[in-house]
Amino acid sequence: MSDDTARAVGASGSTTVLIAGKECTARPLSIRELAEVERICVDGYKDDYLATVGRSIKRLPDKSRRNAFMEEEIIKAANWTIKDLPKSEVFDASRIDASSDLRLWLKETFSLNGQNDDNAVKRMAASALDQGMLSNAKYEEMTGKKPPSVSVPYINWWITGCFDGILTLVWIAFRDAGVTKDEVSEAVGQNMNLLTQLAHDLEKLSAPAAGNG
Repeated sequence: MSDDTARAVGASGSTTVLIAGKECTARPLSIRELAEVERICVDGYKDDYLATVGRSIKRLPDKSRRNAFMEEEIIKAANWTIKDLPKSEVFDASRIDASSDLRLWLKETFSLNGQNDDNAVKRMAASALDQGMLSNAKYEEMTGKKPPSVSVPYINWWITGCFDGILTLVWIAFRDAGVTKDEVSEAVGQNMNLLTQLAHDLEKLSAPAAGNG
């Protein structure tokens, strides 16, 4: 990814990036857009769930039983809403220990782009833990503490700790600029620091519309 493709151009306020030659600035998502994010999240969960069920029922020898069971699961999943999805464990950025060893690991592993303040480091570490890039054992080795986790609604994990969810959130915020989801992924998908910062900005900006602020 070149600097011409995606680069932060705002030193304060909402983060602005250039994607495919188009300037995109983090902005509050509307209630309609947040509902779309939820729908995409639910649809993805349903697809993953039914794919898992489909693989598992292959162990049943009776084909008619497999078909009947699969049909029941499809009907059940069709009625799920965001409230029906299970809670997930996420790592609490506010309680991350930003030790010198952790800072060094983040600097060597990701492009911090000069963002070395405690909040940025903690967000990066929490995101790395959520996405499995940083193991619990490695975090404990570098800080002497167990990583702090908390149980949250599935959607909260999806837009903060899941790459596809974060990418979806960022793309919906930027698509009015005329960029595709693939272009967003190509431009910022490999920049963990920037992607985490964008997700943080969007979550904070959109909190009032979501009823959380």
